[in-house]
Amino acid sequence: MKVNSSLENLYLGGNQITIAGVKDFAEAFTINSTLQTIYLRNNDVTDEGAKILADALAKNFGLRVLNVANANLTRAYRDWE
Repeated sequence: MKVNSSLENLYLGGNQITIAGVKDFAEAFTINSTLQTIYLRNNDVTDEGAKILADALAKNFGLRVLNVANANLTRAYRDWE
């Protein structure tokens, strides 16, 4: 993802992604500017992961959709979706 300049959509729903995976994705998101859609629904993102993603995505202006439905977030972060 860091060096793939043609990847626009990433569907990873239900892949048991945890905070460790979220950290890896967040690092890649700050570099990849072609990614437009990321589906991380039905994973164990958690509030901590949502914060990490939000911080990383503040540096990525190409992303249009981030789906973290059913990703083990508390109400405060679900409302952020």
